[in-house]
Amino acid sequence: MPTKDVSKEVLYLNKDFVSLRNSLINFAKIYFPDSYNDFNESSLGMMFIEMSAYVGDVLSYYIDSTLKESFLNYAEEKNNIIYLAQGFGYKYKTTVPATTNLDVYQLLPPIGTNSSEIDFRFALKIDAGMTVQSENFPDVQFRTTEPIDFSIYDNGDFLATVYSVDTNTNLPSMYLVKKTVPAVAGNITSTNVTVTTTEQFTKITLPYSDIIEVLDVYDDNNNKWYEVDYLAQDTVLFDEENSYRYNSELYTGTGSLAPQRILKMKRVAKRYITRRNNDGQVELQFGAGISAYPDDVLIPNPTTVKYNNTFSSFTDLANSYLNTRTYGAVPLAGTVLTIRYTRGGGLQSNVQQSDLTKIKNAVYKNSSDDYTSPADKNMFTILQRSLAVTNPEPATGGKGGETLEEIRQNAMAYFTAQDRTVTDSDYLVRTLSMPAKYGNITKVSIEKDAGNFAINIYTLGYDSKNKLVVLNNAIKQNLVTYLKHYRDLTTAINIKDAFVINIGIKFNMIAISKYNKNDVLLRCIREIQNFFNIDNWQIGQPIILRDLYERLDKLEGVRTVSNVEIYNKYDPTLGYSNNFYNIASATVDGIIYPSADPSIFELKYPNIDIEGLAR
Repeated sequence: MPTKDVSKEVLYLNKDFVSLRNSLINFAKIYFPDSYNDFNESSLGMMFIEMSAYVGDVLSYYIDSTLKESFLNYAEEKNNIIYLAQGFGYKYKTTVPATTNLDVYQLLPPIGTNSSEIDFRFALKIDAGMTVQSENFPDVQFRTTEPIDFSIYDNGDFLATVYSVDTNTNLPSMYLVKKTVPAVAGNITSTNVTVTTTEQFTKITLPYSDIIEVLDVYDDNNNKWYEVDYLAQDTVLFDEENSYRYNSELYTGTGSLAPQRILKMKRVAKRYITRRNNDGQVELQFGAGISAYPDDVLIPNPTTVKYNNTFSSFTDLANSYLNTRTYGAVPLAGTVLTIRYTRGGGLQSNVQQSDLTKIKNAVYKNSSDDYTSPADKNMFTILQRSLAVTNPEPATGGKGGETLEEIRQNAMAYFTAQDRTVTDSDYLVRTLSMPAKYGNITKVSIEKDAGNFAINIYTLGYDSKNKLVVLNNAIKQNLVTYLKHYRDLTTAINIKDAFVINIGIKFNMIAISKYNKNDVLLRCIREIQNFFNIDNWQIGQPIILRDLYERLDKLEGVRTVSNVEIYNKYDPTLGYSNNFYNIASATVDGIIYPSADPSIFELKYPNIDIEGLAR
């Protein structure tokens, strides 16, 4: 017996109540003309048709709403926006702290009674995290984000002035020295949490919604637990003080100033991640088991790479440096975790100028016990009490939590960035973003190594007089370690020195008759100094003579400037680099181009390398 064809035409485009109702009426008229034909509004059949259309309309609404809420661009529910943002790796903020720079002062004596040289034996060394209170708002606190070392006096944040003079010798009897250090708002709070059960991916929720960041986590055995971006990440960056005792070669070095800290990488088993729940509270999530690898400095070699005897692919081999399937250790039952974090921020942390004057807490790296004689011990104690602080500028940047729209936009921007270095611009920005305590990098140029999966990074730094020098080995080592944390797995990094081309300038100018030609000449020299200010120049930047002429011609009292000659200075005995460069051959249509090798023009001694003739 043949099967009866029961297929019927169904329209799937109708989604609202009216279109569904009309579609059901037409469906009944076409396929059930003899069974039902009373489509009056008050009929029983129309009641069932309209009820079906109503159910369909409601279902269509929730299907559309569910689909829309699954896209960050269109989501409206708070919970969905937060979950989607966290899925992109973005951690939204419930409060934003203000930031400022603190001027920290201490008194230092001279060496002996007949000397004007400062005795840096008594220079204070203070750990990062010194807390300072507001004068007008005691609940508002700031903490320093970098260590303070008054014995380091060859960088730009140091200033010494005469505080008092010995009337007998007419020499300084005490100096007032100043260091400038960045600070961020936030009250440091500590919470002890006892782990009740041993279970995978243990979660701990902190009881406040105004937490800025988690500072550190220690267990009752004084083991540190490290925060990572994801639990499969088993390497972290850490730093150590750069001192002569630690490494004499990296401490002294050649070239630019030695960095304060040496950056390293190590593999850790005890780690956790943080995220915020819908109420804004911070959750700490720990690993899934016990890692077989101890916390140790990571030096890639066949021993540290191989988790087992074989690898299925190159990807497995590369990932073995960075990731592990254990997801880190889990705190055992009975473990007491001490969690330190900062609270506060917000608009109230935008304190006024000179309002941060009370030192609440400071951890010193040196003490009176470092001295043998009673006089030195007493002197150190007196100088320690002289420590003072203030903020020369108002604190800015503090605000409340992010709105839902800010979370949405920031999460999309964060996902696009991916916190990885891929393009040349990524490497440029990441190199210049390395914290200053790891080294002074001021000039960067990026080139891809032809025929090789490598990035050549050409760098230069400043010396204590703001002159260009090559980076020393310690800074290069820190930069390589820092970039390895962000680079992709297949890219090698080469740190190279850029070339410095020192120049001198000669020019002629004609002054307007009613002006003093010497004053006008001095004005031109200052403008040339500003034009060649090394802070405004980058590796590979050409000298456009037309721009220099235009700036000089616009000066008051200048009738015209002619015969601007730029020449190379390359005598190392006079402090210049030994790089000879034929500037005449490199000049095309009024533009002086740098060499094909990454190089930068520098007017090293602006007070003597500019010669002008006024008429």
